[in-house]
Amino acid sequence: MTDLTPIVNDIREIHKQRDFFIGGRNKVSNMTGAYVRRYLGYDSGEDGNGVARQSQEVQSKIKKEAARLVNSIEKGDEVLTLPADVVAMVLTMADTKIPMQGHISKLTRALEQAAGHLPAAVWVKSKQGFGMINFGRIIGETGDLFLYETCAKVWKRMGLSVEQGNRQGAPGPNPTTEDWIKHGYSKKRRAVIYNLGECLIKKGDDNPWRELYLRKKAEFISSGKSERPAHANNHAKRVMTKQALKELWCVWNDKKLVRRD
Repeated sequence: MTDLTPIVNDIREIHKQRDFFIGGRNKVSNMTGAYVRRYLGYDSGEDGNGVARQSQEVQSKIKKEAARLVNSIEKGDEVLTLPADVVAMVLTMADTKIPMQGHISKLTRALEQAAGHLPAAVWVKSKQGFGMINFGRIIGETGDLFLYETCAKVWKRMGLSVEQGNRQGAPGPNPTTEDWIKHGYSKKRRAVIYNLGECLIKKGDDNPWRELYLRKKAEFISSGKSERPAHANNHAKRVMTKQALKELWCVWNDKKLVRRD
């Protein structure tokens, strides 16, 4: 236990509550989309020979159309291509999301405020693109960074480490239960870092983390390792977010900041 334990515990609880309502809102949205897709003829089943009854191309078109229709209905636009009872169902589902969104907004403000009380918040505020919400969500997932002996352990907690030569979360062909346990991967925690990466990339050309991202992306492409543009993007984003977490861990633990390589 450290002096920061009470505020860190508060942040973790706020973060969990916020995620709970976000998950509930998303489930309702997914249910609504599935309901409209069903009406539009979406079929994910197979015939007697194990062949999909509907091509992925057709399924993709139906998904896009269903999403467009749901969005139009929720915005209040008149939709004549769906029966009135289907439209009414979409509106009813949309109404159930309103109180959840209210809780999400309230908890987002609470998370920002609580994270702002941490000593490292001064550093976070000085870093373009990092943001207090990203900071709060990271601490919500890691807890007190003082309890991590090295920043490498923070990387593993957040899904950024390399395990037995493989990217965390991708243990290779025919993985065993033991392989997955060693990886200790959480899609939820990895998503928190993904969002941080998106913010760091988009926040201005003078952002040093963005500069690191662009340099590592160019190096990866020139190395010939990139089979698709997404590979270079993912590699560079991993390097960038690992560096950001390393600097945060150093600041939190009053360690000397290391130069970006």
